[in-house]
Amino acid sequence: MTSRRWFLVGIVVLVLAQTLVWLFAGSVWWTFRGGIVWPGQEPDPTRIARDSFVAIAFYIAAAINVAVLLAFLARPGRRFTLLLAVIQTINALAAVAFTLVIDKAWILITALAVPTLALLYLAERRRSTATLQPIQPS
Repeated sequence: MTSRRWFLVGIVVLVLAQTLVWLFAGSVWWTFRGGIVWPGQEPDPTRIARDSFVAIAFYIAAAINVAVLLAFLARPGRRFTLLLAVIQTINALAAVAFTLVIDKAWILITALAVPTLALLYLAERRRSTATLQPIQPS
């Protein structure tokens, strides 16, 4: 297998891992939307709506990751490489913000997005140097 294929395998594995993290976070957030309500208490509809919105946003983030990954794999080129890099950058920045605001466990998404960006850069650099090499006369 060529090194470019290894880069692609690494990119796919990392993006799928991020997708699983987003799906897990959305599932947990959806399950506990509104918080824990003790017997005799009324659930707060505002908090339930806000938590439902957050869970749906996590599901949408997972769907966007998968959609862009499929587009990247179906039509490899600079446009979809750039789109995947933008999505990974947004994932990393959102995860850093969640780490600062919510919990330190969100750093996991950053830990997956940053190596994905590095692999995207290396794969693109490998592709561009392969196309720039002059043809050797025989």
